[in-house]
Order: sequence, then structure tokens, then C-alpha cells
Amino acid sequence: MKNYSRLLCLMLGLVLAGCNGSDKENSADNGKESGATDAGQAALSGVYRAVAQDVDGNPVEVQLIAESGRLPLLTLWDDREHQSSFLAQKPAAGQKQTTYYFAEIHYQCQAQQNAFVCDTPEGATRLVADSTAQHAGFVAGQYQAIWDGQLYTLSLDEQGNASIAGLHCESGVRFAASASLETIRVMTVDANNACHLPFSQVYAETVVDNDTLFSLNFQTEVADFPQVWVKVAG
Repeated sequence: MKNYSRLLCLMLGLVLAGCNGSDKENSADNGKESGATDAGQAALSGVYRAVAQDVDGNPVEVQLIAESGRLPLLTLWDDREHQSSFLAQKPAAGQKQTTYYFAEIHYQCQAQQNAFVCDTPEGATRLVADSTAQHAGFVAGQYQAIWDGQLYTLSLDEQGNASIAGLHCESGVRFAASASLETIRVMTVDANNACHLPFSQVYAETVVDNDTLFSLNFQTEVADFPQVWVKVAG
């Protein structure tokens, strides 16, 4: 029930966002007539969401993070909340710079006004800008996850400084707001990376269940990096 409630809430939010988006698109069309540039010619920074279907007709939550200066990251959650993330390929020569291809899942997404329209094997899906996204802030403490068969501990302070340590290594990391998206936190890895953490795009958010269980959830195309780090009591 929890998973379907999440999807129902998302679908309701998308309906409301779509209504607001229509007004914005009408305003944008009026702007074009007065000589404004086409917003579709530039990548749109933002978080975009939709509910699609998989090959069996089951609901799939789709999220695309478009951040200025970076390739978009697409994340899918199935009805059991299994998460998979994919990094877009660079647009080919002669291809529109607002069209991105995710080869592993055969998604092709094109930026439009306040939206991305993705052609998928199951049909077209329109991802609308999520204007309700908010960053809950990080909770200082220690978080743990199993990575490559070993226990790792992430120690985080209030300023976003952190370290990730395993049995035989430790790497420094930092969490900071995206330069173009206030609601997104980006993890960067120090040059002295003894634990061989992924240097690619890693986005993080705080998740709270029942006001007591805190976790850090990560989105990255590095498939074997732990997605959920659970806060240690104390």
C-alpha cells in the first residue's frame, strides 16, 4: 500500500503541476510572439517527474534531474521501489542539444517548455517540472551500508562535510547544493579517494520514515554503489 500511495500522490501532484504548466506555456507562447527566445533551445535545469508503465503494464515512477553543465540523470522506481539510474549520452553531432538518449533503457528525452518528453519502448511519457521539490536538510550523524560485501560508515556533520570509511580505507566527501538547483544536493569526492568512490554524478537526499528512521538516498549511474545508507541510532 505504501508504494501505491506514493504513486497516487505523485500522479495527483503531476496533474496539478500540469495545470500550472499550461498557464506558463501560454505565457511563453505570448512571449515568443513578442520576440522572446525559444526556451526549448537551452537545457532546462530542474527536477522532472512522471508515472509511466513498464512492459507488463505496472506503474513506474520516472525522475529526470537536469542540472546546468551536466548530463541529465534519469531514475526509475518500480512498484516495489527498486531503483535504477542512468546517465544520458552526449548529443551526437548535428543532434539537438536538448535531446538526450539513455541507451540502456532505450529512452530518448527532449526538453520542452517546463517539461521533458521521453520516447520509450512503451510509448511517449511527459515529465513535468516538480515545483514542490524541497530539500529537507541533512541530519548529522553516522550512516551505514553494505558495499561490495563490506560494511561502510558515512560520518556527516551539519555543514555537509563527511567521510566514508571501510575496513581498510577512508575517503573524504562533501555534500553541497547544486549550483543551478537549490533542492538538489551533490556529493563530491576528495582527491585522496582511498575507497575508490565514484567520481561521477551522485545526488543525495534525506529520507525520513515515521519521524524516526533517517536514511541518505543516493542517485548515481554507478550501479553497485549503495543507494540507501541508514542512520545509526545514537
